Amino acid sequence: MRAGMKGTPMTRKRGLWAAGAAIVTMALLAVAMLHGGVATHASGSKSNSPYNKPRWWAKYQVVSAPGFTPSAPGKAGSVKVGTNVNVSNEPGPQSE
Repeated sequence: MRAGMKGTPMTRKRGLWAAGAAIVTMALLAVAMLHGGVATHASGSKSNSPYNKPRWWAKYQVVSAPGFTPSAPGKAGSVKVGTNVNVSNEPGPQSE
């Protein structure tokens, strides 16, 4: 065996395989991160989703548009409702 070469040829092959697998894994992770493969929340960081506004935004746009007239009111009276339930699990203000 030459000086500086440790282990059997089989051990060296296993070490090369492990190093190669680590390099390939790191390269795949780098490509995924470059292409936006890491989804995050509305805290100002990137997301995979093309959706970037809260779900109530489209309704707000309609009712705040110039010329919007609400439909005729129905029967006068009071309405009783239950407690709020967080069904959307979105961060920030919600319309539920």
